Amino acid sequence: MSKDVNDGFDYPKKNRRKIKRTIFQIVFLVLFTAIAINAAFYLSHYQPLDSLLYNSNDGFVAISYLGVDRTQKATLIDNDMLSEQLSALKASGFETISQQDILNYYHKGTPLPKKALYLCFEDGRKDSGMFAQPILEKLNYKATMFTYANKFAIGDLKFLMPKDLMKMEKSSFWELGSNGYRFEYINVFDRFGNFLNILNQDQFHLVAKYMQDDYNHYLMDFIRDKNRIPTENRTQMEQRISWDYEQMRTIYTQQFGKIPQVYMLMHADGLYGNANRLITDANDREIKKTFQLHFNREGKSLNTAGDDLYNLTRLQPQPYWYTNHLLMRLWEDTGGQMAFQHGDETRAKQWEVLNGQAEFVNSKMILTSPPAQPGYLYLKGSEEFQDFKLSASLEGNVVGEQSIYLRCNADRNAFLRVVLKDNELSVEQKTPNTGVQTLFTCNLRELDAQPAQSIPQVALEAGLTEAQLKIKTSESTAEKKQAQEAIVHKKNAAAPTVEDGAEEFVPSLNAGQLGKRAVVIEIKSNTLAILVDGKTAVQGLEFDQSIKKGSLGFEACASERNTKDRVYDAVFENLFVQALPKAPDEEGEMLFDSRLKGFEKAWAMVTNHYDQVVDWFIETF
Repeated sequence: MSKDVNDGFDYPKKNRRKIKRTIFQIVFLVLFTAIAINAAFYLSHYQPLDSLLYNSNDGFVAISYLGVDRTQKATLIDNDMLSEQLSALKASGFETISQQDILNYYHKGTPLPKKALYLCFEDGRKDSGMFAQPILEKLNYKATMFTYANKFAIGDLKFLMPKDLMKMEKSSFWELGSNGYRFEYINVFDRFGNFLNILNQDQFHLVAKYMQDDYNHYLMDFIRDKNRIPTENRTQMEQRISWDYEQMRTIYTQQFGKIPQVYMLMHADGLYGNANRLITDANDREIKKTFQLHFNREGKSLNTAGDDLYNLTRLQPQPYWYTNHLLMRLWEDTGGQMAFQHGDETRAKQWEVLNGQAEFVNSKMILTSPPAQPGYLYLKGSEEFQDFKLSASLEGNVVGEQSIYLRCNADRNAFLRVVLKDNELSVEQKTPNTGVQTLFTCNLRELDAQPAQSIPQVALEAGLTEAQLKIKTSESTAEKKQAQEAIVHKKNAAAPTVEDGAEEFVPSLNAGQLGKRAVVIEIKSNTLAILVDGKTAVQGLEFDQSIKKGSLGFEACASERNTKDRVYDAVFENLFVQALPKAPDEEGEMLFDSRLKGFEKAWAMVTNHYDQVVDWFIETF
């Protein structure tokens, strides 16, 4: 009898599979039922702080998250990281305050808690409310949920509706705020100069890869034509902006019987700065007519008594920030003590941190730099390291600097250093008698050897995508016909390639671009070899013979390219270091190994698989 037939009659095996499947389904249903019940009925209530804690006139910090999801997305933090960050804020002594607390502080001089925190979530996403709610309850934190009024009118299911928001407000953990009537882009030009006019968020995301910051937000400019000439006069512009605010006021009044007290205009830092004075004046009148607070600025967290109630600032943590990154930014703004996270204390004790902060989570080592300074740590007991092989996955963002020090002396004035910065790999050396010398450099994009596209090819691709978008969005039959003709023309067109001599298209690096590079380094005598993602970057590279032994160290530093953030997280995962064998038939001594093993490894695999299944279920159904 064949194996398949035997399996068909293997009833115990089938029953075991059914049991496993049933257990998984039960666990899944219990988890999501618990979340749903809690979201629907809110089992806890916010407990106001003791009035005796309101004894400070040092101001408050404001933190505003763009959104929350189960797993990290381009603009959404994952719920586990949100929980870790807010818990660290609580451990650092921060207590949340209400909108009324802020108004009392500015209008009456009423003190605030010593470490007062105004916590916000923007865009009014359903997942933000669902995932943040249990965290707020656990920490007894209050937050403001900001929304766009037009989301109520169109009934977008990704966003909280008025009935949801009223339940949240009733729970006592939430207050309401407004991002305005809508979030739309105007005067949109792609990187090739094509004029796309006005796009909503979803439409913009379809063509985002072809953008290069040549656009504005709906309330922040005159409407312009393809030649950048305004198509409306001052009166028309003011009427358009006033209409937008009036729509917002009407919808909030109809749905809630009131208008939120606090506003966050998109985009941040637009008003009272480089915006056209007429545009600023038109918005300023409507904002002061409608709201009592306005968080106009972003990048700094601290607001003090001397600040303008209509020009307050907030810090927007990015989804790729680790907890110490957020704490470091708050430390930069306030100078106050922070409960920096160290993670696994056993692993942490193996390292000496000389600058910055380090967190050890499972097989990851996250080194966070101080603002505008390098963070540095070294492996204790590595002072005599000589010939070895090192392997690690470097997972800090592409824009930033992650360095590995080889044979570094105690004074750090003699070393060999492998640097990954802004997608470039370099090898540097220093001796006590010389400055830092670059021995080797290469652009990792060239090492990747991906098929190159020419600028004309990408421009043609952009034009095709934008013509398809025009067909979907245009209300003009003539414009749709013109777009259809453009599609036919572009599909039949042939753009010159790089092989034809056209200039290669090189995508711009951006601060939020995630990085992951598998690096293998072998150092022997006075030569070095490096593999990146399995490809040879350099082989037999010679360095100064005086660099004979020394410590193994790691460094993190922000890049000059990221002008908005002077803090950087270098991430080293699955780091292991093995001495080179002294004879061909020997195995080198394991000098260090951070890889998970045994139960830890198995559990990580199970949880990772579970997360993938749940994500698939949510996205599919």
